[in-house]
Amino acid sequence: MGRQCCVLGCSSGIHLPFHSFPKNEIMANKWKTAVYSVKIKHLTEEQIKKCVVCYRHFADNDYDSIYRLRRLKPDVVPSLFLPDNDNNNDNSKADLTVENSKTEIVCTPAVNVSITEMKTAGYKQIMSKVPNITINLTNENSSKTGLSSPKDPTLYDKHMKCFHRFTPKMWKLYKIAYILTRKQEAVSRKQLSFRQRIRQANQYSKSPAIKKLLYLLTPTQRTFVQMQIKTKYSPKDRYFTLDEKIAALSIMKQFSKCYECLTQVFDLPSTHTLRSILQKINIHPGPINFINRRLKEQVKVMKQKDKLCLLMWDEILLQPHLDYDAKKKHIVGFEDFGGRRNARFADHAMVFMVRGIQNGWKFPLAYYLCDGATQIDQLAKSIKTISKIIIDSGLYLVAFVCKNGKRNLAAVNKLKFESARRKLRRGERCYEFDCAEREERKFASWRIIEQAYRMDLTHNVYRLMPKITMEHVIKSKMNIKKVKNVTQVLSMTMGGFIHHHTKLKGHVNTIYGPLKMPEKEGLDTAEMILFFDRLFDSVNGHTLKPEKPLRVAVSDNSPHLSFWQKAIKRLRRMRFVDPVDKKPLKESIVLRNWISTLQGFRKLWKILKKYKFKHFRPRILNQDSLVHFFGQIRSLGERNAKPTCSEFESSFKTLLLNNLKSRCIVGSNSENKTDGPLLFTLKEFIRCRAKHASNDDGLTQNLSDLETKTKLSDKIQNYDDICSSIARRIMRSSHVKECQICRNLISDPTKSELVPSERLLKTFEDADVILAQIMSNVCYLHHTALMLEIELYTLMDLHWLNCQQHHNVLKKLLISYMVVLFISKWCNGINDILTDDERVSLS
Repeated sequence: MGRQCCVLGCSSGIHLPFHSFPKNEIMANKWKTAVYSVKIKHLTEEQIKKCVVCYRHFADNDYDSIYRLRRLKPDVVPSLFLPDNDNNNDNSKADLTVENSKTEIVCTPAVNVSITEMKTAGYKQIMSKVPNITINLTNENSSKTGLSSPKDPTLYDKHMKCFHRFTPKMWKLYKIAYILTRKQEAVSRKQLSFRQRIRQANQYSKSPAIKKLLYLLTPTQRTFVQMQIKTKYSPKDRYFTLDEKIAALSIMKQFSKCYECLTQVFDLPSTHTLRSILQKINIHPGPINFINRRLKEQVKVMKQKDKLCLLMWDEILLQPHLDYDAKKKHIVGFEDFGGRRNARFADHAMVFMVRGIQNGWKFPLAYYLCDGATQIDQLAKSIKTISKIIIDSGLYLVAFVCKNGKRNLAAVNKLKFESARRKLRRGERCYEFDCAEREERKFASWRIIEQAYRMDLTHNVYRLMPKITMEHVIKSKMNIKKVKNVTQVLSMTMGGFIHHHTKLKGHVNTIYGPLKMPEKEGLDTAEMILFFDRLFDSVNGHTLKPEKPLRVAVSDNSPHLSFWQKAIKRLRRMRFVDPVDKKPLKESIVLRNWISTLQGFRKLWKILKKYKFKHFRPRILNQDSLVHFFGQIRSLGERNAKPTCSEFESSFKTLLLNNLKSRCIVGSNSENKTDGPLLFTLKEFIRCRAKHASNDDGLTQNLSDLETKTKLSDKIQNYDDICSSIARRIMRSSHVKECQICRNLISDPTKSELVPSERLLKTFEDADVILAQIMSNVCYLHHTALMLEIELYTLMDLHWLNCQQHHNVLKKLLISYMVVLFISKWCNGINDILTDDERVSLS
C-alpha cells in the first residue's frame, strides 16, 4: 500500500514518486523544519522515518544526473510548494515567482494541452523540458478529465499543482519526453565542436597549475606537450613550428621505426617532413662557408673574454660504404678533403672543434673523410686552414688540444718549427731550459701495485680499495683505452695504501697467503703514485672551491704555477728503465708530452692574465666535448660503433640542429662537468632557406625530390624491371603525367599495363655500356652524376623522344633516372665487395 506526502496541503497521489526522511538525525530535523506540517509535529523519530515527501517539493538540480534513476544529492532539503512557517523561519520559506505561464484546455473530443515554460526564481521546473505536449482524449465528456478551464485560477492559487491530475497516458508521454530530453542533453555534450574543445584546452593550458608543471619539464619535453595540446587540424593540414620539427627529428634519429609508431599515437611531423629539413642543409668535408659567415656574425656580439678559444681535433672510426647523394650529385664514401677527393674508401672522419676557454661553449667547424689516419702534411695543412678561419672570424686562438698520437705530434712540431723559424727571421729567440738537480735515484715498479692489489684481497668483508679490480692491475686484462682506470690506480688511495703497508713491519694474511710490502721499493712507488695524483688534480680543476689542494681553478693565489715548475723538472729527470739492470730505455713519448702540456698551461695562464682573467678552469683544456660529440653520433639510430660516411654526415647535421640533444653516453672516459652548449645552431639557416625556397625553379625542385626518393630495389635484376621502374617514375612526374604522346613513347601502347617500349630498353642497354666504361674514372670526383649525364647527352641518340611539348623535360627525366639507377647499382656492387672483405678479415 502506498504512502501519501506528509506536506500540509499536498494532494499528490499515493502512487507518485516520493522520498523517505533521511536516517541522519540532523538532516531529518532539517526536513522536518522545512516541511513544517501539523501531521508530523508530534510524531516520534521512528514514526517520522515512515513519512515521505513527494518529488514535487524538490527542484531538478536537487537530483544527481549521473544515475539512471532519480536520486537526491547529499544535504538536499525540500524547497518547493511548501506551506508558510508561522514562526518566521526564513529557511523554510519558498520564494516562488511564476512568469509567462500559460495553460490552454479546450473541451473538445480532441483535447490539446500546451504547457509552456514555467520559470521560477532559483529553479527551473521539470515541465520546462516538455515544451509542447499534445494529448488526445477519447472521452468526449471533458468534465471527466478533472482539469480546470482556462479561466479557472486554481492552478495559480495552488502554484501549478497539476502533476497529480495527470492521467496514466499523460504520465506515460511525460516519462517518454523526459527520457528523450536527457538523451538529447547527453548527445549535445558529446557533440561539442572540436574548436570548442581546443578553446577549452587552451584555457586549461594557460592555468597557473599547468604552467608550473610545464616549467619543471625540459625544453624538449615542454615542446612535445604543447605540440599535443594545440592540435586542431586534420593530419594533412597540421602546421608545426621549426622547434617542434627539430624536437621530433631528435626522436626520429634515435629510433626511426619507433617514431613511425609514435606518429600513429601522437601528433608528430611525418618522416618525409623531417628528412626535408636535413636536405636544406648542405654540409660537406672541409670549411663550410655559411657556418663561417654565421661564426663571424656571432663573434661580433661576444664579450672579449668569451672570444678566447682553443682548437681540438680527433678522428672517429667509420664503416667503408658508398652512398649516392642526389642533392650533391656525387658518391659519398671516398676520401674527401674539401677541395680534393681521392679514389680511396674513407674509414675515418677527422673533426675539428673550437671551444671557448671562459664558459666552455663549443662548435664543430669542419670535418674531413680520410682513408686510415690522416697524413702529416695533410693534417698540418688542415690545422692551418681551420686556424685561419678562427682568427679571421675575430676569435682569439690561444691553444691546441689533441691526442698524443705520432701523426698529431709530428704535425704540431712541424707547425712549431715553422713558427720558430719565422721568429728567428724577425730577430726573436726561443729559450729552453733543463734544470737538473742531484737527487738520490728512486725506482718505482708496477710489481708493487700488483702486490698492493693482492694484499687488499683479505678475508675481511670490506676492502680498502674496492674500486681496484683485475682490469686495473693485471696486464693481460687491462683496457688501455680507459683513462679512468689509470687515474684510479695512480691515486691517493693506492699511494696511501702502499705507504701505510710499507711502514708496517709484518705480514698481511690474504687469500694468497701472508704477504709483505718491500720497504725501499714500496716507498719509492708510493711517492711516484702520489706525485701523479697531484699532477692529475692540477690539470683537472673546474671549481672555485677546492675539492683537494690542487683540484681547483687556477689563479694567482693557487699553488699550480709553483707545482708545475717543479713537476716539469721532475718529469725531465724521469726515465723508464730495465727492471733487471736498471739501464734507461728509449725516451718516453708520454713523459715528453706531459712536459709540453705543463709548459703550455703556464704560457696560457700568462696570456689569459693579459685579458684580465682572474681564474681559469684547466679541465676546459681536454677533449671531453669532442668525445661526447662522437658518442652522440654513434648513439643516433641503433647503437652503431662504426657509422657509414652518409650516416655520419646526417648525424652531424642533426646534432648541429638540435643543440647536441642525444642520449647520455654510458661508459665514457670523460666527465661532463664543464661541457658547454653550442655557440649557435643551424635553425636560422633553415628559416632563411625556407624564405627563398619559393624562388627556386619548379622543375629543378621536382627532379631533386624524385631523385632523392629513387633507390634501386634488390628485386630489380634485369633491364625489363629497371626500365619498368624508370617508366613508372617518369609518368608520375607532373610535367608529363597527362601527356599520351610521352606515354606511348616510353611504354608499349599495345598493352594496357605500363610495359617499357623496345626503344626504351635499347636506350637503357646502350647507356649501361657507356656509363660502365667511364664510371671508374669519375666515381670519386665531385658532381659525378653531372659528368655521367653530359656523357649520355653527348654519345646517345634520343631523337625518338619526339614529343614537341615535353621533349626537353622527357629527355632530362630519362637521363637523370638512368644515371641515378646506374650509380645505385654500381654502389651496391661495391658495398657487397666491401662487406665480404670485412667478413673475411673478421673471420
